[in-house]
Amino acid sequence: MSNWKPLRIFISHARVDKKEINTIQEFFKSKSIIPYVSETTFTGRPLLDEINKEMINCGAFLLLWTEHTADVEKMMNYHSNHRNNEPKTRDIINFELGLASFLNIPIFVIKMDQKSQLP
Repeated sequence: MSNWKPLRIFISHARVDKKEINTIQEFFKSKSIIPYVSETTFTGRPLLDEINKEMINCGAFLLLWTEHTADVEKMMNYHSNHRNNEPKTRDIINFELGLASFLNIPIFVIKMDQKSQLP
């Protein structure tokens, strides 16, 4: 009897990068890796509770770093026009990175924006 469990990977991203996230999710699924993306697998719990629960069950953390995650001002304008009561993208990403580090989960970055510095 095998104790093998499929790897789960937590993917941190900006919501406006849906096209890239869909491509990454499909790639991982094709390799029998279960991707967790809060926007597509959200269960109705408060966002930070959802992140905590899912992060604990993941064996890896992936940050999709794009112009949208890098440009704080641009994302603040996006949120002020779309979702006034939700935490801002950069705040959530910082929380997720900190939690992954605290839990000693390996952190990987796909950097699609070559101009900006990583946090």
